[in-house]
Amino acid sequence: MNNEFLQSFLKTGLFEIGDNDNRLESLRKSIADLQNKFEGDYTLLPKYTLVAIDPNIPDTEPALSETENILIQYWETLRSKYPEMPRNILRGVILNALNNVGRNNPIAARIIYLTALNFYPYAKLKKEKSLVESLLSDLGNIAEENAIKEWAFIEEEPKLKIGTLKITDFKFETVKVDKNKLQEKLKIALTNSPSGYGPQHGLHEPNYQKHFVSKTSEAIASSFNSALENLNSTLTPTTIETPINKFFSSFKKSLDANLKAAFSSLTAVERRSKLLWWKETLYSSSLRTSYMVLDKNLLPIVMSEDLNSQIPDITPISVDYLLKD
Repeated sequence: MNNEFLQSFLKTGLFEIGDNDNRLESLRKSIADLQNKFEGDYTLLPKYTLVAIDPNIPDTEPALSETENILIQYWETLRSKYPEMPRNILRGVILNALNNVGRNNPIAARIIYLTALNFYPYAKLKKEKSLVESLLSDLGNIAEENAIKEWAFIEEEPKLKIGTLKITDFKFETVKVDKNKLQEKLKIALTNSPSGYGPQHGLHEPNYQKHFVSKTSEAIASSFNSALENLNSTLTPTTIETPINKFFSSFKKSLDANLKAAFSSLTAVERRSKLLWWKETLYSSSLRTSYMVLDKNLLPIVMSEDLNSQIPDITPISVDYLLKD
């Protein structure tokens, strides 16, 4: 909450709360509640803005009653001190809430500023005039800075940030051949064949040769298969896919951010080019004719409508000057 703005409003002397800290805390809590209400529904901002800058607003205005209901939750004796509608206190609560929400969000600042812009010169403000004027000026600057930012060219060269691909929790089991099992099976290969032929007959004996080759091959294959099974058990799809997917998700975010920035800059160039072309051609896209042949009394209306149709909601004040010439 902007306590500085609240203190400035209290110094105007529009109402008195004395040295009662409880009343000051009641105002702060009421401002916070109303601010939350505004942040939940920006459509309330125009109505409350007009109420806040109009010192002659009727007591029957619903916005005053709604604000009073909020304040009474914290200041139960409000009407005991102020039998009549405490209009200035309620306007102070509304102005402070508008100030807070406007400073927190440029969209809210734009709504408040544009709503008050046309009515403010005719509002019969008194002691609070300079404070309201300062508030609208600050919110107008916030709105303009945001609009310029939306239309600005991006001069900084986009840089794609790519992290390092790291695969964690990924370990290879040691491939080991079980020597004991291998030796045991090789001993079997060196024993006599079922036909009775053994090592003493030599490997040139076909019956023993067949037996020896079969058993040694079986022993070696079995040992290697067992060792490779341990290795394969550590290689699961998840251990590989998870870090890769995480890497490319981060890569996509960085790429999207750069593409968005580049697209924003291109959009700004396109908008400016269209406006310059519109200004140079003096052609009405709505009437499909030149502005030069239109009646001078009709011309401002048509040009304003044509200009409004080709610009977004967010525009710098400088765009308005295209109509000045």
